[in-house]
Amino acid sequence: MALSLRFKEGERVFIGNIPVLVAEILGPQKFKVDVQHPSITQRYTVTDRIGVQILPNVVVSAGLNERVYKDSGNGQNPDDSVKMVFKAPRAIEILREPIYRARQRGTDGNK
Repeated sequence: MALSLRFKEGERVFIGNIPVLVAEILGPQKFKVDVQHPSITQRYTVTDRIGVQILPNVVVSAGLNERVYKDSGNGQNPDDSVKMVFKAPRAIEILREPIYRARQRGTDGNK
C-alpha cells in the first residue's frame, strides 16, 4: 500500500527512527532526499519515473503535485512543495517530524 505526503524543502519525515530530509526540490516531480543514518548521510534523487529504495523495504517516488508547485520561471518559489510517495509494509512507521518528536516526548502531537 502506498502513502503520499507533501513536503517543502527542508522538512523531514521519519521512517522508523531514521530521518529523511527533503534536501532540494528540483521540479514538481523531481527532488533530492538525504537519508540521515547515524554514521552517514546518503543522498538520493527521486523522480516520478521509477521508485528508489532508500531503506530496506522502503521505496520512494515522486507524485504529481501540480496545484501546489509553482514555477516562478527560475525553478524555485518559496511556496514549492513536492509529493513523496512511499511504498513500504504497514509495519514500518512513517511519520512527519512534528508527530515523531511529540511521540518521543510522550505527547500526542496535537498541542
